[in-house]
Amino acid sequence: MSANAREEILAAAKLTAQAHGYAVLNFRNLAEQVGIKAASIYYHFPGKADGHCGGEALLGGCCGLS
Repeated sequence: MSANAREEILAAAKLTAQAHGYAVLNFRNLAEQVGIKAASIYYHFPGKADGHCGGEALLGGCCGLS
């Protein structure tokens, strides 16, 4: 995983949400896309709806989907 893991996760979340909708976002699929273990995503994002900017991105707020 690169030093920009958080950005890679956000990019994967954005692409997935835009293509298929927020409902299909899950840490297991994002981890597979980025090439890491699902548990590693929790280091960067404690939860799918955790409320900080990263959480908003995973929710679609930073992706223009909210």
